[in-house]
Amino acid sequence: SFRSYEKVLEIKHKFLTNDKSGTGLSLFDAKDDKENILKKFQNDLKNTGLFSLKKLLILRRIISHSSSDEQVKILAFFKKNIDQLKTDTDCVIIFWEEETPRKNNALFKFLIAEAKKQNFEKLFDAKLRQWVLERIKDMNPGATISQSALEKLLAGANSDTATLYQEIEKLVNFSYPEIIDEQAVSLLTQADW
Repeated sequence: SFRSYEKVLEIKHKFLTNDKSGTGLSLFDAKDDKENILKKFQNDLKNTGLFSLKKLLILRRIISHSSSDEQVKILAFFKKNIDQLKTDTDCVIIFWEEETPRKNNALFKFLIAEAKKQNFEKLFDAKLRQWVLERIKDMNPGATISQSALEKLLAGANSDTATLYQEIEKLVNFSYPEIIDEQAVSLLTQADW
């Protein structure tokens, strides 16, 4: 969920660079607000801000936390309006779930069939190493880590990218301009998680 949330934040940040007022951005979270999500969504979909013609609507945890009745209404709305929504170049709608929904969920099946999708599976081995190295370079292009320190950092991580991200941030801030070594990993992180 951490990497998918990073992607949503990246999209949101890019949107806000063009829509400084943020009037075109709306967030709906079913964990916090289980009732009338569709009604609020439709209202924001219709309304255009004074300074923004483009819209970014983020529907968060709709499948995992909204009621069955609400999901039926949302599904009916999208089925009815899918062609119009697909051709609307001024509106982007993101459904974001922290966990993989049940495959037999009707709304999930509809979205899989009709929408662009991106799945963020757990990273292991070489892909996880590459992700860590990229995060280090993102935080500070001059930062480096020794192979033994990288192995120690990954040893107990269990592909937990959220925790790894926090640990990497500490290591980069502490070690730069020196190379991140095993001693820094032992000193600053939960190396044996």
